[in-house]
Amino acid sequence: MLWVSQAAYDVHAQYLNPDGETYAFEDWEQWHVDQFNRLFAEAVWPLTPEGVSERLRPDTVCLCPNDENCTPAGERGHADGGWGHPTPDAAYVQEILAPGQPDWALLHER
Repeated sequence: MLWVSQAAYDVHAQYLNPDGETYAFEDWEQWHVDQFNRLFAEAVWPLTPEGVSERLRPDTVCLCPNDENCTPAGERGHADGGWGHPTPDAAYVQEILAPGQPDWALLHER
């Protein structure tokens, strides 16, 4: 489950994604999922000699009118996890979105 406020969705559309090709929030999110999956594949250790076989994929994107009550009641508390994107503050826009940087903190939030 992934939710994004309308304000965050609109702000993302103003900045080029880390892929250097698009401005779409969905592509920004997919780029981060792809990085997570790449890191899984590269995690070759004695315990995972072929890397981590699990992969992530966003299954639902919920566009919310605001930052409140965005997760449907049936999704709250699911062990599958999820990402939420409230309205970004000015520092986030300046440090992550404007320069087209990855948000590496997302990888640990999943």
